[in-house]
Amino acid sequence: MTYLVEDIEILNDGVNITLKDDLKTYNYKVHAVAFANYYVTIGKRINNEFLSNLLEESKFYFMKDQIIKKLKIKDYSRGQIIEFLNDKMDEYMIDRMIKDLENNNYINDYNYLKNVFNKANSKLKGKLFIINYLKDKYIDEKLLASFFLNFDEKNLAEKLVKTELNKLKNKYPKQVIINKILYKLNYNGFSELIVQDIIDDLQYIKSNDNDELIIKECTKLVNKYSKKLKNNELERKVIETLVAKGYNYKSVKSVIEGMIKND
Repeated sequence: MTYLVEDIEILNDGVNITLKDDLKTYNYKVHAVAFANYYVTIGKRINNEFLSNLLEESKFYFMKDQIIKKLKIKDYSRGQIIEFLNDKMDEYMIDRMIKDLENNNYINDYNYLKNVFNKANSKLKGKLFIINYLKDKYIDEKLLASFFLNFDEKNLAEKLVKTELNKLKNKYPKQVIINKILYKLNYNGFSELIVQDIIDDLQYIKSNDNDELIIKECTKLVNKYSKKLKNNELERKVIETLVAKGYNYKSVKSVIEGMIKND
C-alpha cells in the first residue's frame, strides 16, 4: 500500500503530516529531525515500510527529547537511563540511544561518579556508603575499583572525628564520646579497618570526666530524685545513672559523696 503526502503542518513540538490512500486520510505527528532525515514533502508517495521507519525514527527522537529534559533536572547514570528505557524501546534502539547520549556527553558515568563522590565527601561519608549508593545506580564495578584505588579514607574519617569531638567535648564523658563517634563512623559507611584504626586512636583522647562536668550532672540528678530518695539510695541512684552514661565510677562517687555530706 502507498500513501500520498497531502499536507504538512509545522508544530512547536514536531511536524504533523497528512497522508491519503484510496479510502481514507491519516494524520501522524513526527519528530522534526526524523521528518528532515526522511525528506518528506507534499505530493511524495510513501509505502508502509517508509512510514514505519519514519514513525520509529520519530519515536527515537521524541524519547531522546524526554531524556534530555530529565537530565537537565537531575543527573542519571548510564544504567539508570537503560532501566528507564527497558519497557519503552527494543534492545537495538536502547543501545543506539545510549551511544547517542554518551557521544553528545549527556551521560557520563565517570562524571556522575565524581559528582556523587564530591557531594558525599563534603558530608563526610565513607567508602562503603559511596560504593553502595553508586552500585544502586548501576555504576560499573571496575570503574568503582579504579576510582577508589588511591582514596584516602583514613583522612576523611579523621575529619569526621575532629568535627564530632568539637561538638561533643565538655558535654559527655570520654567513653560516651567514643561510642557516639564510632556510631557516626559506621552510620556514614566507613570500612571496618578504618573504624578499627579510629578506635585505637580514640583511646588516646583526653578524658572528659572532669569534676565540673560531673558536678553538673550530679546536681541535675540530685534535684530530680532528692524528693523520693535520701542519702545512700540517692547516692546509689546517681552513681548508677552516671556510670551507665560512661562516667568513671570513682570520680562520680567522690563528687556525689561530697555533695550529700555538704547537704
